[in-house]
Amino acid sequence: MRRSRDSREGTPAYEQWKIERAAEIAAEQAAAASTPEAQFQATINELHAAERKEVLTGRISDVNLAKFGTVVRGRCSEEQKVLARTEFRNMATDYVRNQANGEMLCAMVDRNGLHPGNVNSYLLCHEILKLWGGYTTESDPEPEPEVAAPTSSRIKQWKPSEQADQKYAERLTKIVVYDPMTNIGYTEYDLEHKVDSKTELRLRRLMEGRIGNERYDEYMERRDIKAAQDAERDRIAAEEQ
Repeated sequence: MRRSRDSREGTPAYEQWKIERAAEIAAEQAAAASTPEAQFQATINELHAAERKEVLTGRISDVNLAKFGTVVRGRCSEEQKVLARTEFRNMATDYVRNQANGEMLCAMVDRNGLHPGNVNSYLLCHEILKLWGGYTTESDPEPEPEVAAPTSSRIKQWKPSEQADQKYAERLTKIVVYDPMTNIGYTEYDLEHKVDSKTELRLRRLMEGRIGNERYDEYMERRDIKAAQDAERDRIAAEEQ
């Protein structure tokens, strides 16, 4: 009568057979690896691994970069970088968004001296990373909907860098108020940096639907005085040089 496998396991004869079988398998694998075909394939694999490492960590020639997209050089402000990255994420629908992929993409743009404020730089590097397997495949988890008494351990949040990018992009692009006198729309960034304090005060009053606030008026007046003092100080310093 045939004995079951379970009844054989653990016996001295079965353990000896496992050792001998493992040796046979190792010998077969060694013989297969020693064939000319196997050695050639191993060499190809090594060359591919070396080339992949160079592509993913080194600098790529302009000739090879141009095969994947438009090569643009130059510098830009931080807000231009944020806008370009936001535009890239909207255009590259096959991009798997997570922190590791974002760091890999931005590092390749910087390492190759591409324009960080031009969306073509990210699209170009995106194609290279897809071809050479530079990305991870898992996306960051989406935030869970809030429920009663949520705790930080239960609610997953976006990465701080992504939250900052999104908020900054909104400050640069989202229209928050229209001036009824000119019909021009303004973003938060425009209100803070591109209009004078009186215009900012008037537009913020429109946003808040109120006539005014004395404390806020005083604050804006102090800002005007400080700006005038700074301008006078700069003028005097320029004359003394």
